[in-house]
Amino acid sequence: MTTIAKAITSLNLKNGNSYEFVVVNEPTTEAEYNAQVDYITGADANGMAIVSDSQLYTWAQVSTEKTALITAQPLANLRTQRTVKLAETDYLALSDQTMSAEMTAYRQALRDLPNNYETTDSGALQEDLSNLRWPTKP
Repeated sequence: MTTIAKAITSLNLKNGNSYEFVVVNEPTTEAEYNAQVDYITGADANGMAIVSDSQLYTWAQVSTEKTALITAQPLANLRTQRTVKLAETDYLALSDQTMSAEMTAYRQALRDLPNNYETTDSGALQEDLSNLRWPTKP
């Protein structure tokens, strides 16, 4: 599940930042974000966290990043599963094996993912890939 914490971490990576933060619950509005997310700016003499007086990322930035991550997740899952399926047939591509035309076509169809995929319901690809029409393994 994509969370506000993952979105902030992603923004840190994209922007070259290393902001530390604490998220209480899962904010869904700007008001909740301002109340439930604290950015840590350092530690006092006793080692206690110093909390920033302001949000280091705006709600618009964080919610936009969360939406982008949610949108990208199904394709990331597809790539992972595609790699697993290719690995299952790698032994057939060894020089001492003769691969059938059907297996060659199957492996090519896997490599063509995610650029060319179909869903069973003509809808958006689900995060769990339950509606993905995988190439048929011979």
